[in-house]
Amino acid sequence: MERAFIIGCGYVGAALARRLRAAGVEARGTSLSGAPIPEVEIVVADLRGAAPLDFAAASGAVVYYMVSTLARVEDGSHRPPLQRALAALDAHPIAGLIYLSSTTVYGDRGGDWVDERTPVAPTSPWGRMRVELEQLIWAYGGRRAVPACVVRLPEIYGPDRGAIARLREAAEPTVRFPDRYSNRIHIDDLADVLLELGRRPDRQLLLVSDGHPATTGEVYGEAARLLGLPPPRVVDGAEPRDVPAPDPNRLALQRDSKRCRNDELLRWLGRSLRYPDYRQGLAACLGLQAPGFG
Repeated sequence: MERAFIIGCGYVGAALARRLRAAGVEARGTSLSGAPIPEVEIVVADLRGAAPLDFAAASGAVVYYMVSTLARVEDGSHRPPLQRALAALDAHPIAGLIYLSSTTVYGDRGGDWVDERTPVAPTSPWGRMRVELEQLIWAYGGRRAVPACVVRLPEIYGPDRGAIARLREAAEPTVRFPDRYSNRIHIDDLADVLLELGRRPDRQLLLVSDGHPATTGEVYGEAARLLGLPPPRVVDGAEPRDVPAPDPNRLALQRDSKRCRNDELLRWLGRSLRYPDYRQGLAACLGLQAPGFG
């Protein structure tokens, strides 16, 4: 990979750009605001606007699409942004297409294990929309005969995102559905995987998780311990202010319980992750533990 083009360069895009620069890969990207990122040349692109999109910088590059559904309800508005981006890419030869999706496509599994072979069964609007967008990505790759990979992601965390950041920011920290199984991937591990996918885009689907699910209560309890805080208050279900119309997307994120395997990821990667479980990752967020490769 000599060049990369990141559509929707935000938190994950900035982390990937740092990896790309360190690896000697030329990186360009887009964002709605055009806010500068030191490691990548950014151009403004409004995927929901009417102005033509100029993706000339994608020519010869591996393209990463990192934009969310951009919709909360299933009214069809989630499809046009991706369709406009793919149409803009039609004018240029690209080396591959990598789409960042979500484990919401698996829905609530009651704590059961899921992996790349598990059929999708979304239980939220976001999950159902993600399934549609994944299909658009694979269809585009087939039509243009370019490698197209869908990367399904759980919660992404790091020093300024996730349990540590939420406990620091909350006036009265609470945890809902403390016994649900949740999954996560450290931003550094995700950036490593995305760089490697750009180098060898030989996968159609990859579930990227640390492979050590834990209950939400366990994760936030450990984060509180590391911060020297009392355990967060447990709210086992929806609080009164959520009634009668809770956001089905947010509620699904808080309630859906599943455990993500990462056997395929580790086999493909050929090594262990920097942070193979939440305890090591959370400690690293506070500078308490140096990363190590297994």
